[in-house]
Amino acid sequence: MATPVTGIDPARDGAPPQVPGYTVLARMRESAAAVEYVARAADGATVTLLVPRERLTASGALRRRLRTEADLAVRAAGPWTAPVIRAGDDCLVTPYRPALPLDTAVTRHGPLPEHALRILGAALAEALTRLHTLVPAHQGLAPHTVRLAADGPQLTGFGPLAAATSVGAAGGEPRLTLGYLTPEQVARHAPGPASDVFVLGLLLVYAASGSGPFPAATPDALATADAELGGVPEGLRPLLARCLAKDPAARPTPAQVTAELAPDGVPALLAAGWLPGPVMAELSEQAAYVMGLEAPDAAETGRTPTVVGTRTVPEDAAPSPRGPGRRALLIGGAGLVLGAAGGWGAARAWGPSRKSTAPAADAAPRAVDRTPPTALWHYKAQDTAEPALVWHDEIVVIPMGSHTVGLDLRTGKERWSKPFSCVSTPVPVRGDTLAAFVGGTLTTFSARTGTRRGTDPRYDDHLTSRFHSLDGHRTWFSITKNQKVQLVCYDLAKSDEVWRAALPKRLAPIDLAATDDAVHVRLAPDGEWELVKDKDEAVFLSFDGATGKQRPRKSYGRLKGKRLSLLTPQGVLYTVDDWFSAYDLDSGERLWRTLPPPRALVRGPGDALYAADITRGTYRFDSRDGTTRWDVDAADQQILSNDEVKVSMAVGPGGTSVLRLDTLNVTAYDPKDGTAQWVFEGVGDPYPAESAGIWRMARGTKTAVFSRELAQHYFALPIG
Repeated sequence: MATPVTGIDPARDGAPPQVPGYTVLARMRESAAAVEYVARAADGATVTLLVPRERLTASGALRRRLRTEADLAVRAAGPWTAPVIRAGDDCLVTPYRPALPLDTAVTRHGPLPEHALRILGAALAEALTRLHTLVPAHQGLAPHTVRLAADGPQLTGFGPLAAATSVGAAGGEPRLTLGYLTPEQVARHAPGPASDVFVLGLLLVYAASGSGPFPAATPDALATADAELGGVPEGLRPLLARCLAKDPAARPTPAQVTAELAPDGVPALLAAGWLPGPVMAELSEQAAYVMGLEAPDAAETGRTPTVVGTRTVPEDAAPSPRGPGRRALLIGGAGLVLGAAGGWGAARAWGPSRKSTAPAADAAPRAVDRTPPTALWHYKAQDTAEPALVWHDEIVVIPMGSHTVGLDLRTGKERWSKPFSCVSTPVPVRGDTLAAFVGGTLTTFSARTGTRRGTDPRYDDHLTSRFHSLDGHRTWFSITKNQKVQLVCYDLAKSDEVWRAALPKRLAPIDLAATDDAVHVRLAPDGEWELVKDKDEAVFLSFDGATGKQRPRKSYGRLKGKRLSLLTPQGVLYTVDDWFSAYDLDSGERLWRTLPPPRALVRGPGDALYAADITRGTYRFDSRDGTTRWDVDAADQQILSNDEVKVSMAVGPGGTSVLRLDTLNVTAYDPKDGTAQWVFEGVGDPYPAESAGIWRMARGTKTAVFSRELAQHYFALPIG
């Protein structure tokens, strides 16, 4: 007996969806965002149904995005994009036509010849010309969103796929983050129409050679290295070199690309045929298979749909080799990875450093049981809250919008509830006394009972920040009045100020670290990360720890915009731009620099420095010289493809695990070698990952309390 082969496990889907007016015949493809079916319409026409996953339709924000994307699919219809028969937030219906994704065609049958490349490039450029009248930049060109059919190329990637990667973007921002990086994005500039031309150049180089033009797949190479076009037909090299120009203004427009590749139009080139014989043969097999599909009997409507194939093999045949890992899928300047929404995100593709003990770059992710320790308890708050505080392994304090509660850490039962709201997470003072800003008033209260113990009203008429750091009884926060900002050093045990220091107008701390004799801060407009602009230079200041007198400023490279940095009590500043660098805070001397540049950092015990990137890779560096000690991929292979997505790192209770916290889950790794220990995703939370925010942790010595940034559920896990 033979079964179709597509690389998809038929057992993963249950009953096919019920879409009025259509009978599902088979499942074609699937991603984390949607499942694509071939179906028969009531009039006998064969169609494709793109049906979003339940997690997308369960979110109001995603349903709105689905409707927006469906509308865009209708407006974008034309030559080289699929006409839309039906568009809604439950499915997208288009006519079926036999087609292969570009990456499948190149992998199975090799690079395309020059004639086919001209048709591919001219058609996609023509589609981009039309799309640019609807959106600032498409950013959806990728090997799996371009399909090759007998009558020409087709650009897909609308509907659920796009909606799942665009929620959270402002209304006027680019709608997709599926494609490659571009030099302007490396420089933290917004992509525009010329960005799509750069990506088109990358895509055509891949189609021509099976690889990308930048063998050293780093942002630095993308921004500075010359494209290597040796595998590209000679007649196309000048045009692709211009498409890959670092300066967006030097690139041709999509219309110019179409005119140069197909002076007489794409249909004239298609008249002579365009796809190689092996590709056409596979399309013919696929078409014959779909033509032979019959609608299931009524009694079989709950069956798993057939998987559409293009070849058949005996069931007892050996399985096909495992597909390439995250780092093996390197195309273009930054590599490509199959993302959480089925799209391609920018992959950090560097292998381990020379001194690294990390696994080989193409090694499979380490297996993980995925079963976390059994939760001690689950608590649902009345509304969203600030991060919790675990006090002395006894009480969990949760500050909410209208009140503050104290839970028993062992049971999760409420010990007390008080009608005051803390502006941010409280900090311990001494004994069972905690301190927090209640409104603008610095207030102390009991961790065991919630009873207020004292107030300091001197900041009542100021805008106050959170507590930035705690060193013994001393803490630091900023106050603002009439746009004048001051940094305050406050002794909580004495309930008195130690010093105040003036800060530049409207700039307040977003990070602070106190060393033995100094306090170092990074500043941002109003202390808000979201207000930092791409062109803004990062501002670092240092103050004498005893007097608050400002020290001479040091230079730590040229960090701009929202580029990551981490100030540490060890006197070292870590910065992330095109490189991951370490600087001595006192002297400004650069201690080391390395790759890859991460998106989240935390110092661990000893010389450990843990990091994470948006491709869900996790690293341990040696803080002394930047050597990579280990480097692992996420066990579940889901990718955070949105460049603005949040991720953080933390050291677990007792130092027995290092935790990666993002919008999908919490993953624990062994600090020694990076072995994945478990994955926690929560239970009973009605919010999908896209709308509930990043996971966060409050730590005791043996127990950690996990919650989502915008959700109401708290879970206590014994992980120490």
